[in-house]
Amino acid sequence: MKMRLFLIASVLIIAAGAYADWAYVENLGAPPNTAAAEKQPGINGSGTLLVYNSGGNLYLTQWSGGAWSAPSALPASINNGSSNATPCWNGNMLYYSSDRADGEGGWDLWSSEWNGTTFAAPTNLGPGLNTTANETSPALNPAGDTLYFRKGTDIFYATKSGGPWSNVQGTGIGTGRPAGYIDGTLYFSDDRAGGEGGLDIWLAVGSGSSFSAAVNLGTDINTSNDELGGSWTTDKRWMHFSSDRPGGEGGYDLYRGRFTMTAVKAASLGKIKATFE
Repeated sequence: MKMRLFLIASVLIIAAGAYADWAYVENLGAPPNTAAAEKQPGINGSGTLLVYNSGGNLYLTQWSGGAWSAPSALPASINNGSSNATPCWNGNMLYYSSDRADGEGGWDLWSSEWNGTTFAAPTNLGPGLNTTANETSPALNPAGDTLYFRKGTDIFYATKSGGPWSNVQGTGIGTGRPAGYIDGTLYFSDDRAGGEGGLDIWLAVGSGSSFSAAVNLGTDINTSNDELGGSWTTDKRWMHFSSDRPGGEGGYDLYRGRFTMTAVKAASLGKIKATFE
């Protein structure tokens, strides 16, 4: 039966032409979502670990047995009474932003290593990147040598090669909150003109300070409410984000979207979904 559905999906893909599309978007449900606000998800590459912000603290939920676990707060060395947000993964290293007092000033970028059981005490990314201004919203390239982030209101990047982060420069993209970088594409949230309203998720193709014009992900993902995120699994099957759109558990909820490389007819989404799960 699944092979038959796969063949149906293949025929639809061939007939649709080479256009990217979203097969469907779904709420992650409860848990991890609650009546509070769950925002800014950072998914690890395999899609098994998800860290997100709720009330200024970071929480972890794990995918196992076809469901997300009850969330657990990250250690007190991270959730230390400060505000923490915008987590992203690179391998076993978690990057995030915090306004804790022992940084360079304002919001800084930090990292913490996951050992398979817990997170290590965080490390500040250093004065070559962090300043007395606000640095937030980290997004690393897969090689781990280029970090995109929000400085003030605009998107910047920094590099490293065997040493500390340095060489901070503007990307030319302008305003935005980076969330993920995959396949030479940066995903970020912004409320710039041309969107659906509120914060939308956008993409720009390129690297360093050379990027294409930003492209809105469209109404399959974005609404007149806020959408924050763009955190991908490494196979590029799922993009995770948060939204305060109606119909969730309450406040902001965590969502994921299934991405295909070609357009798919809406009437076939249920059949195609069965082959993905």
